[in-house]
Amino acid sequence: MTISTGGLVFELSAGDNVAAVVRGNYSGKISIPDSIEYKGTQYLVTAIGANAFEGCKEIMEVSIGNEVRAIGANAFRGCETLENICFGQKVLLVGNALFSGCVKLKSVELPNNLLSLSESMFEGCIALEKVSLGDSVDSIGEYAFCGCTSLRKIAIPQGAKCIERWAFRGCTALGEVLLPDTITDIKSGAFWECSSLVSITLPSTLNMLPQGLFAKCSSLKEMTIPQGVNTVGYGLFYDCTSLEKVSFPASVVGLENEIFRNCTALKNIYMYGEVPPTCMADVTSPDIYSQITLHVPDGSVGNYGFARIWEKFANVEEM
Repeated sequence: MTISTGGLVFELSAGDNVAAVVRGNYSGKISIPDSIEYKGTQYLVTAIGANAFEGCKEIMEVSIGNEVRAIGANAFRGCETLENICFGQKVLLVGNALFSGCVKLKSVELPNNLLSLSESMFEGCIALEKVSLGDSVDSIGEYAFCGCTSLRKIAIPQGAKCIERWAFRGCTALGEVLLPDTITDIKSGAFWECSSLVSITLPSTLNMLPQGLFAKCSSLKEMTIPQGVNTVGYGLFYDCTSLEKVSFPASVVGLENEIFRNCTALKNIYMYGEVPPTCMADVTSPDIYSQITLHVPDGSVGNYGFARIWEKFANVEEM
């Protein structure tokens, strides 16, 4: 049963005495109550349905009640005038593209019970400057912050395990990323074109760095790959034109193609393994090999000098 009350449309579930906010023509300031009454019966408002406020271009502010536990996909997508959102603390689950295209949203504090950031959750929120993630977040979804060109800092909470592909792609103002030591998986292109990122500390819980993870991070100057990483993916530092120094631990056993493609400022590579990692093809363009000094462990110059691809480095020094 669908009813309208207090300026909102609700779908009632009589058997459970719960209600969900559903699609309507909304504007102004929206306040979602903890409960509503219909014909003498109280209904807890526990959900916001998919597409409930999608495309409502005159909504400025939303306050979500303390009984809401789930918010459906696209619920606020394309709310181009939405500036403020206040969550109730019981929200556990949110659908994809929740705030995608909310171009005036500047700051968000997510509830502590939220379990994950959904796919494209804030994609295209070009005014978003600050997001406080809840304590329970265990993953950042694909494209979650893609194109958030005003976002300057992100702190991933302790306990989070995964950052999905393209999660922060094109966050061109992002200069500080704090990663916990619980992260075990970062997917392809997660920080692609974060062109203000100068440095980042990776946790030792990672065992691989995927394709294009830092591609087009044009301000990135140096990187220390943590011990435990064994594989480095294709084009990892593609077009990192300010990158000067990279250190690889002894745990690395394989480098994929063109990880340093167009890294025109690269001067020093430090390898801490006595056995050269396997390379199946060039790690950079031929003209860049000559400008790099390769630093290797004592007694390992010969190992690198006779190894495929590594023999192309003309300047090799022992540490």
